[in-house]
Amino acid sequence: MASPLVFVTGGTGFVGSAIVRALLGKHPTWKLSVLDMSIDKGMCQERGITHPNVEFVAINILDIPSLNEAFQHRRPEAVIHVAGFVPPLEDRYRRRLWKQAYRINVDGTRNVLDAAKKVGVKAFVYTSTCCVVIDDYTQSYANIDERWPVVEQGTASIYGETKAVAESLVLQANGSVCEETKSTLLTCSIRPATTFGEGDHQLLPSIVSCIIDKNESVFQVGDGLNLWDTVYVGNSADAHVLALENLLSDDPSAAGEAFFIQNNEPTSFREFCLAVWKQYNGHVPSFTVPVPAGLAWVLGAVMEALTWFTHTPATLSRGSVNDATAIRYASGEKSRRILGYEPRFSTEEGLKRTCTEYRQRREKSGSHPKSNTEMLIQQLKASLN
Repeated sequence: MASPLVFVTGGTGFVGSAIVRALLGKHPTWKLSVLDMSIDKGMCQERGITHPNVEFVAINILDIPSLNEAFQHRRPEAVIHVAGFVPPLEDRYRRRLWKQAYRINVDGTRNVLDAAKKVGVKAFVYTSTCCVVIDDYTQSYANIDERWPVVEQGTASIYGETKAVAESLVLQANGSVCEETKSTLLTCSIRPATTFGEGDHQLLPSIVSCIIDKNESVFQVGDGLNLWDTVYVGNSADAHVLALENLLSDDPSAAGEAFFIQNNEPTSFREFCLAVWKQYNGHVPSFTVPVPAGLAWVLGAVMEALTWFTHTPATLSRGSVNDATAIRYASGEKSRRILGYEPRFSTEEGLKRTCTEYRQRREKSGSHPKSNTEMLIQQLKASLN
């Protein structure tokens, strides 16, 4: 395969930087242009994406003239479009940020697609999400596959809804012919499960906060048996590279397709939290307090009202109860068959890497809590004084 120029939008972020690292690791001679709102050179170095073959371009995907100029000037052969808007957890099931989500996820994707079409881009991989299907919270999703319909507008989270619209734009663009170059654009969509990994600022911090800041690890919402999918960010990055390689190959069987990507190790939400706590600082709850899902939902509604009144986000909300009790896992057969995707890192190995990095990050920021053993030693010393 020749060395193409690849654009990676959102390439300095959590998922985007992992994709850049994966591309550099597998194709060190490829030229990469990383497009993002702002470029923090120190952060890029920390995330391991500075390289002689990587160019950084500060650009807003909503700025159409600048975006078109970047494409016209550099004329990439391929694009991995990662840039998007992920609402904060406390706004996951609220409509407050709908306009912002739509502008970035839908209008931004349309802008990148249009710019790609004009210069004859050959391969376009979109970073979608499993939420385009599973965020309809009226249903359970046990071992689903890509034949399941995406969510309808007004029935799910603003993230799932806007990413579903954007994904449809990308897949509909498959087969488009560039008027100037006469080349055909091939597209596909990657749907990662709930993602964790080095640089995660949402999932892992919220779970770790339960033992560090709030002492909530004893509470189990629901029966604790609901299975759900997660994916380590390195595995998700591998899937993006495989998809791009497929679209650039002589047999682009991924063209026009969407793929669920996960660790292929569905586990219960409770088991995942227990694994995070144990890996992070050895914490194991000394007992468990089961909270029925119905009661938790009512309490979540109360906490939402208090959050609105006090402006202090609470762990519990109707959305978090739904996320903690929902059944959400997918088949990996299609991604294995067409992309050749197999998770390179197990969930256990991914959590080990993630928790190590997060502990180091908290230590660096001065907010690192002591482990259970360290706290016990401190208490013993205090009792002897």
